[in-house]
Amino acid sequence: MRMAKMISIRLDEEEIEYLEKLGGKTRGIKLLIEYHKNRTNEEQRELDPAERFYQYIILPADQRLRETYQSFLELFIESGGRRASLDYYAPHITGRTGFDEKTVRKHFRKLSSLKFVKHDGLLFRPTLRLREGFAAEDFEKPYKDFVDFIQARGIYRDIGIDLWEK
Repeated sequence: MRMAKMISIRLDEEEIEYLEKLGGKTRGIKLLIEYHKNRTNEEQRELDPAERFYQYIILPADQRLRETYQSFLELFIESGGRRASLDYYAPHITGRTGFDEKTVRKHFRKLSSLKFVKHDGLLFRPTLRLREGFAAEDFEKPYKDFVDFIQARGIYRDIGIDLWEK
C-alpha cells in the first residue's frame, strides 16, 4: 500500500485557475504528473526509421506543404533517386495526399521558393537540410535505414489469390 504525503507549493493565480479547470488542484496536479510520465515513456520507445529520419531534417512549417514534401521525398527515394518532371510526380502525390493536381503544383512552387525542392529545367529533386546541432556524418545511418524502409515498404505477397482459388 502506498502512503500519500502532504506537500505544499506556491502557485500564482493563473496556475491555480488552470488546475481548477482540470478538476481541482489535487486532480489537476495528478493529471499533469500522469501526462509527464506518459510523455517520458513515449520518448523512450524505439522510433521507426521514418521517425528517426524526419527528426534530423528540416520540414516545411505549413502542414499541407509538409505532406506534399514528404510524399515527394518518399517517391523520389522509391524511384532510386531519379529526378523526374512534375507531370510524373503530381499524380502519385495526389494519390498519397488527397490534394488535387492544381494544389500539388502550387505547393511545388512554394516548396521551390522555400528551397525544399530544386529543379534543373523541368526535372525536380528534394533538398535535405539538417536541423541545428546534427552533423552530416550522424545523418548517414538514419538516411540509409530510411531508404531501406521505404524500398521494403512496397514489397508484399498477395495471398488473396490463394484464398479465392480454394
